Amino acid sequence: MPARTARQTPANKERFRQLIQAKVEREKASLVARADEELPSWISWALKPVISTVFDVERVRHNLKGKAGEVGTLLNVRLALPSTWVMINDLVLEPMPDEFIQLDHLVIGPPGIFLVETKAWEGTFLAAQ
Repeated sequence: MPARTARQTPANKERFRQLIQAKVEREKASLVARADEELPSWISWALKPVISTVFDVERVRHNLKGKAGEVGTLLNVRLALPSTWVMINDLVLEPMPDEFIQLDHLVIGPPGIFLVETKAWEGTFLAAQ
């Protein structure tokens, strides 16, 4: 029998999503504003819609890739662990008022609690101390 899963109530998750959306909108506005600062006005006017669209497409692409990696981790870990373990996926916590953190996977079992962050990167990764 695979590990059990638990779910979080949606209130914190929704507030976190709203804050993330506001942050993304600020990043997008900043990128578009750079066009005004760095390009002649007639080029900036023509490129702003393109910059905005490319930004949105890249965000969707990165989000889909990340979600696919998280689902793969969820399935593999859940199936590898016995039912004495519990997984909570996409957990949002509010350690301080209006400060949120998101954990990809919280895995709880007899030896302890494990936080698992999933990255769906391609290529070589080199870590050094």
